[in-house]
Amino acid sequence: NVIYAENDGMAKGAVAALDEAGITHGVNGKVVVMGFDCNKWALRELLAGNWNYDGQCSPFQASIIESMISTGKVPSKKYINPEKGFDAKTITQADIDTYGLGD
Repeated sequence: NVIYAENDGMAKGAVAALDEAGITHGVNGKVVVMGFDCNKWALRELLAGNWNYDGQCSPFQASIIESMISTGKVPSKKYINPEKGFDAKTITQADIDTYGLGD
């Protein structure tokens, strides 16, 4: 039993439905929950054990891609920020502070 959501908001909605139905989820639950975006609020759900995983594909790449399209030039390798994935059993508050998006 797995919920793989396309974004953290969808995972949050699915978890609300599970809660309403009395179905357990997260680290010790019946349903594995996987979000995607690494919003800080979602990573806190991992830290609490309510979700199992969350991943990220950086939204900050868009401006670089836009520049490449408009100029036709590909810059030398530029490190924007690491794309990360997190597990509820290993995530720390430092991970949330460093890699989480938003507040």
